[in-house]
Amino acid sequence: MVVQPADTVNQITALTERLNDLEQTLTRLNGQLETTNHALDQAGRDTAALKAENAQLHEQLAAMDQKLQALIAPPPPAPEAADQGAPPPPAPDPAAAFAAAKRALFDGDYVTAETGFRDYVDHNGDTPKSQEARYYLAKTLIARKAWGDAATADIGAIRGWPQTTWAPDAVLDLEARRRLPDPERAHAPLSQGQSGREEPRRRAPHPGPVFLSATRALEERLERSAPAPLVVGFSGGGDSLALLLIAKAWADGAARRLIAMTVDHQLQAAGAEWARWCARRAAQLGVEHRVLTWEGGKPTTGLPAAARQARHALLAQATRAEGGGVILMGHTADDCLEAGAMRAAGSSTPTPRVWSPSPAWPEGRGVFVLRPLIGVRRAEIRRWLTEHGETWIDDPANEDLRFARARARRGLPIDGGELRPAGGQCPIDARDVTEDLAALRLPRAAIDGRQGRALLAALLLCASGTARPPRGVRLERLRETLKGADPLVATLAGARIEADSQCLRVMREPGEMRRAGLASQPLAPDSPMVWDGRFEVASCRADLTIRPLTGLASRLPKAQAAALRAAPPAGRRTLPALVDARGTVTCPILADVPGVSVRSLVMGRLLATLGATRNEAAIWRVAKDGWTP
Repeated sequence: MVVQPADTVNQITALTERLNDLEQTLTRLNGQLETTNHALDQAGRDTAALKAENAQLHEQLAAMDQKLQALIAPPPPAPEAADQGAPPPPAPDPAAAFAAAKRALFDGDYVTAETGFRDYVDHNGDTPKSQEARYYLAKTLIARKAWGDAATADIGAIRGWPQTTWAPDAVLDLEARRRLPDPERAHAPLSQGQSGREEPRRRAPHPGPVFLSATRALEERLERSAPAPLVVGFSGGGDSLALLLIAKAWADGAARRLIAMTVDHQLQAAGAEWARWCARRAAQLGVEHRVLTWEGGKPTTGLPAAARQARHALLAQATRAEGGGVILMGHTADDCLEAGAMRAAGSSTPTPRVWSPSPAWPEGRGVFVLRPLIGVRRAEIRRWLTEHGETWIDDPANEDLRFARARARRGLPIDGGELRPAGGQCPIDARDVTEDLAALRLPRAAIDGRQGRALLAALLLCASGTARPPRGVRLERLRETLKGADPLVATLAGARIEADSQCLRVMREPGEMRRAGLASQPLAPDSPMVWDGRFEVASCRADLTIRPLTGLASRLPKAQAAALRAAPPAGRRTLPALVDARGTVTCPILADVPGVSVRSLVMGRLLATLGATRNEAAIWRVAKDGWTP
């Protein structure tokens, strides 16, 4: 006979109670599953009924169009003037008048907007742009609760069934007013889309906060006249779908090319079908579409971070290939709140900002990410989509509690709660930072200020050419040490820091280059490459290899060897060296090399990281004129 210790008996009792709890939970979940299946069946029947109503709506609208055409008569000829008198005032520029009315609508000045759109229609006749003006006039009148006038404007907008992105929205508004003659007193029906969640259909005055908030961010950050395409990261989820719809409306008004890009991470069995759904939806909107695939093996740990890194790299590479500089992504205020909850649980997840450099490096050099929905809650976006009859994809990984973000999301309130969305980054003063041959130089006192920690992290990141900024205790310890005046040499995150009492120099750590295995490699003709994350090198020659200057300084031409002495000794070994077929060694940083162009990415990346590039216009200005502090 075996006598169990008392604590073993207690453990067995606790396990038995736990099993009983699990059985009760399973019974409850089975009941919930049956309820959900019943709701899905009911939703299917409701969808079929809505399709039938839609068909009837189209017939009714066609009849209304015929009646409207019959009522419209040509205006009587204007009487001849009795005398020629003073000349009439010049007509306003139509494009400027339309843009001014649209700005007034987005700013909530509905009186000015109504006057502007009515004047545009009166002065410009029956043109496609006048129909669009009637559409926005209807939106203005809805906001002013002038339901009858709004219906008249919408009927005029869709006369002839124009093939535009806004026409279906006008039809939906018209149908809503037909079914709900008094929207303020009517009870909102329930709608269930592909998302699988029941949400109330609330006919809020359009455009509403979702549309207005996102459009305002687009206007503030983008350049209407830029020739480059805009890229939208489009997963098919609700957030990215809302962003695509809003970006399409903005791009049409600005005559900008728009490309939707979907990343298939090859993590879900339905991933390929989701990508095809995205392609179909983009085609319906008249938007170009690309599918980008994350090829190769996937890590067994840290999968969400690896997927995020791959996604940003694929999007940045494709954006650069298309000649673009801005990626629109559908992060919301919920993503900011989730990031805060994850950090509280011990993660180092950064809070997404409305405007920031692409986190992919070097793939994302010169590319910025704009998040127009960052100040809007996800539930509000879902309601906006449901009001417009949209369906979307819900990735089950978002509910997988093995992942930290899913656990953080589960703890957030669906609506309300404390909300502090991240705005744009406040620029950090970098006027005291200069770039020498092999190092960034600045006064030691520069890191003492309120933003000193962020400045130090950016210096280490950009000088090292790596992809991840240093964080945590080691960064703070280094900063505290640098607040003194003693001479210091330290290394962190692939960078080397040398400090005397007044000056601080940050450069690439040569030992880290060696440990990373940076070896000699050929320079392919007419194929620019990024070397060590710090230099972009291009050559039209086929006889060159590139490698670190370590061990080759004695073979440099005399003039280059003399110039090299201006660089700190440790930094000299981290410069690039070119070796031709005869063994001749040159350093393209010290002197021009025939057939080779090279530019440092360090200072430009630093200024972008510190928030100096505030909008799209600045991206192209920098691309044309170069970086300046």
